Amino acid sequence: MDKDTNEPLIKISPVALNVGESTFVKHVRKYYNEHKEDTLKGKDVYLLRNESRIGIGFFEASNFYPDFILWVNDGVKQHVTFIDPKGIRILQGLKDPKIQLFRQLQEEVQPSLGDPDIVLDSYIVSNTDYKDVSFWASRPEFTDSHVIFQHDDNYLDVMFKKILE
Repeated sequence: MDKDTNEPLIKISPVALNVGESTFVKHVRKYYNEHKEDTLKGKDVYLLRNESRIGIGFFEASNFYPDFILWVNDGVKQHVTFIDPKGIRILQGLKDPKIQLFRQLQEEVQPSLGDPDIVLDSYIVSNTDYKDVSFWASRPEFTDSHVIFQHDDNYLDVMFKKILE
């Protein structure tokens, strides 16, 4: 600690990944390696860490900064997807603004860009098991709301196929 400012002498930025975030990164790496010759062939794929409070944020009042930005360039379109691995038990159901971000991006932000080759999207990668929130909605309703479950073996396949369709 600095004796004058009481600040730590060493800072790590961004903060270390939590278990859900590091699991997501490992799964994306594995998915890329398994699908670089089929689903992802000919595509540039980048996974970027979004910094809290200084990165790209949404909903000024509630300060939502999705943890990751997945950028897939297929040679024609650039697919920019904001992804937040998180537990969802405390959210306000499928109508929660963090879940509905994909609608705001697609209906408001993307048209304002004036470039049909940039596709904006978002996903919540829930590390809460479906069985713990199944009273909210059916699995297809979660998927339609861009919530996928990290414990499902095919969650990244679902996400990448939807992003690239």
